[in-house]
Amino acid sequence: MKRIFSILFALALVLSFSLMATTPVGAIPLTTDHYVAAAGTNTSPYDTWAKAAHTIQNAIDAATAGDTVHVAAGTYAGNININKSSLTIVGDPGDSSPGPGANAPIIDGGGVVADAFDLANGVSNVTISGFEIRKFAATDFTNGTGVGVQAWVPSTSNITVSDNWFHDVGYGVMAGNDADYGLGTHRNWTVRGNIIERVYSVGVELTDTSNSSVQGNVIHLSCNNISYGPIGIFSWAHISQSGLTISGNTIDGAMCVFPAVYMYAYNDVAPSPNLNGVTIRNNTISTTGAPYQVYLRDIGTGTVTGVHVNYNSLTGLNGLKSLTAARIDGTYNWWGADDGPSGEGPGHGSAVSTNVDFVPWACQPTTGGQAYLTPSAGVIDDLTPVSTPPNPPATFPYGMFTFKITGLSTGGEVTLTIELPGPVPVGTKWWKYHNNTWSPMDIGDDDGDNVITVALKDGRTPDDEDLTDGQITDQGGPGEPGAVGWETYPISKVRVFLPWIALLAAIAAGVSLLVLRRRRAQS
Repeated sequence: MKRIFSILFALALVLSFSLMATTPVGAIPLTTDHYVAAAGTNTSPYDTWAKAAHTIQNAIDAATAGDTVHVAAGTYAGNININKSSLTIVGDPGDSSPGPGANAPIIDGGGVVADAFDLANGVSNVTISGFEIRKFAATDFTNGTGVGVQAWVPSTSNITVSDNWFHDVGYGVMAGNDADYGLGTHRNWTVRGNIIERVYSVGVELTDTSNSSVQGNVIHLSCNNISYGPIGIFSWAHISQSGLTISGNTIDGAMCVFPAVYMYAYNDVAPSPNLNGVTIRNNTISTTGAPYQVYLRDIGTGTVTGVHVNYNSLTGLNGLKSLTAARIDGTYNWWGADDGPSGEGPGHGSAVSTNVDFVPWACQPTTGGQAYLTPSAGVIDDLTPVSTPPNPPATFPYGMFTFKITGLSTGGEVTLTIELPGPVPVGTKWWKYHNNTWSPMDIGDDDGDNVITVALKDGRTPDDEDLTDGQITDQGGPGEPGAVGWETYPISKVRVFLPWIALLAAIAAGVSLLVLRRRRAQS
């Protein structure tokens, strides 16, 4: 029996190594963590805290695609060049509130004209998160110096800048290009959850950028030493671009010459550029001063089209100005007075210009803490936030809601679009609570931003009424993924374990065979 067992065990080992040998190498990404800390020995490849690099640049130079650079608390130099893709550079992102954590490393420019991080042309899939970035000087208002995170090159893509604190800099974040550097398009930028203050020129600039968002940031404006700025959020289309979302930001402080949010298309280097599909929503702008808080314009033969400015709180002297040929949708904003905007409006709130559709307006303040639910059919009624019921299976950062969707055909289907005050991670579910039971539903648009969708049908779960009557009643909310289990365990790790699982299965099969043969022999 021992001999048979030895043979079976050997076969199991052969099987397991065979599985390991035949597993595609590409299926198990080999990634490395690199570390930066003053206390390290500065020993390449800096793959432990004990061997940590003394500069962020050294760790980046040692990294390859898919790697993460972890930076300990401390003060580091700028002029950091990111010339490779698929890289995460992280300090201390902190909690879900804007800005970094208490142990955020500091990138200090020392008051000289320089940048903190520079992204090279063609770079993609880079995340910079959890830093304090300070004291990078600008030489003048428009030359793009003293930038916290800069990509003034023809193109980059899939860049995330989140949970940082930018202060005493020329610009916080700047992506774009011009004729001198080569025209192109930056795509899929996300600037999220940062605190930006005491900037000389611009808080966030996304010029020549498409399919990108600026969301959940806090921007404090103050006049610079020449009383000429700054701008909170800015975009300029040299060539045609589309899809720019500004949502859930808080902008306060003093405007001097320029608006808090300023966007235009201008034919200075290419004929008839168009900036299309601009959404400015769920922002709270309480800046003071004479400039308009939100300003969109055509310059020359450039055009700005498809603009929606909704559900914002615009409380200042002048709220929204359009110098575009296409009319702007400016409905459902709070203008600071329940009788609506002044200027072209009938009320006493902040002013609105011509060429803006501002009716209906909100009759009470809106804030960055609200969620907006929009059905593809029917009408939302009785939308009410509710406390999370007992024993929740997930984390509900924005709570839960009850609502009705009325005006549907009997048995009708509807897609509900939910815009949240901030992002939710990939893998979030819509958790339904009905008859004291929790049940999850997959969401659509599951890409890690603040907009999700849910498919609902009259008379089918999650319709609380359990009736097919042309309306849907629901209680639910977006729940972030909880504890790691088999379903959510990283697939790369599952693949690593597969040979050992096969080994155990082979041993178990061998033992079972031996037991069976022994029983047959005894019988």
